[in-house]
Amino acid sequence: MHSEQQETADRLIAALKRTLDIARPEVPGLVTLVPLAEGYLDPAGIHVVWIFDDRANLANALESGGARLLYQLTATALREARMQVDSIEVNVHFDSEEDCELDNQGNWQSRLSIRHYPAREIEASEFTGSLQLS
Repeated sequence: MHSEQQETADRLIAALKRTLDIARPEVPGLVTLVPLAEGYLDPAGIHVVWIFDDRANLANALESGGARLLYQLTATALREARMQVDSIEVNVHFDSEEDCELDNQGNWQSRLSIRHYPAREIEASEFTGSLQLS
């Protein structure tokens, strides 16, 4: 990766880590986030998957305004990384550990490659915690 792209990736990872630290206490059931990118770090190709522990907490976040907060925090993180997007809804996705367990036997690597291809995980192992994204 070119040094400029690496700097952008580093800024993005740092901003998303701060975002996750802010969001966790505010949004019940939020577990982690996974940043994905399609090829180079083009803002339109950056995807952030917010992962909840179960469907109920995900549904609650979508209905109660928690999702709106996650959209706002993601947009702020992208701006901090000096990445401008036209419509943040394209960049933000939601999922749950419960759905991954049911549909993909807990294999997040498989689930993310199916749901968000051709995006691939950005080097962000500090986000994944309990997720198995090797």
